[in-house]
Amino acid sequence: MIQLVDRYRHRLTPKSVWTGPCTLVFNNRSDIDPLYRLGPRRIIRCVYGTFDYILDFGRVVKDYGKH
Repeated sequence: MIQLVDRYRHRLTPKSVWTGPCTLVFNNRSDIDPLYRLGPRRIIRCVYGTFDYILDFGRVVKDYGKH
């Protein structure tokens, strides 16, 4: 079964969060996952943290049937 699911009900609770200077590096250049091609134009903010993340079941937006 293939479904498009909206996870709007997830809950993110920060445990500890830091901000500061940063750099962005794409180490794995792959044609299978070509995200590296986008490349940042500028870095606006850097945030690092640890969080508790609760993912509820969500809501099915579209059901594509069985495949």
